[in-house]
Amino acid sequence: MPRTDRNSLPHLLALGALAALLAAGVVLAWRIASVREPIDWSRARTIEPLALPEFELVDLDGAAFGDAELRGRVWLLDFVSLQCSACGPTSGALAELQAALARDDIGFVTVALSCDDGPGALRSHQRSYRRADPARWRILLADREHVPEVAVQLGVAASERHVLAGLVAPRPRFFLIDRDARVRGAYDARRASELAWLVADASALADAPH
Repeated sequence: MPRTDRNSLPHLLALGALAALLAAGVVLAWRIASVREPIDWSRARTIEPLALPEFELVDLDGAAFGDAELRGRVWLLDFVSLQCSACGPTSGALAELQAALARDDIGFVTVALSCDDGPGALRSHQRSYRRADPARWRILLADREHVPEVAVQLGVAASERHVLAGLVAPRPRFFLIDRDARVRGAYDARRASELAWLVADASALADAPH
């Protein structure tokens, strides 16, 4: 059996350590490159398209609705928690937006954040906005699997744990979703100027060739 030169052993150890450091550096660089920069939703009229995760929920009539149903149409999406006093401005703007975007290729969908908000309470919430057309307004029930993930990705909640614990008060904000189920912007429902931008941007997306 050939003998290892004692003088070469430190060199071999040094080369091994260097290889390990290089490998760790490659992994770290990949992780940094793969992390998306946090989105400043307060200034997010338009953003780089952000794909939604796959999800499937149930609406007030028990029909399945998920990312597959978003595809092929432009959507205005928002979140609601019936324990949140700030959610009213979002739902209150729906009638105005429906009137301004009265076309079949633009839909409206609201996602409940709390599993405690059942179909009866959410339907009462929907009916309280009498000027809004419920036939053009889908409300989806919360679950413990998909809603926390979507809420965190869109910056509605800091963590999935907060969603599950009911510690989230969503800001009155609409998200504009394109035909490929990607988020294209966010708009403050309390600002008339941003609602006007939302109407213009949603119309432009719907009119774009596809």
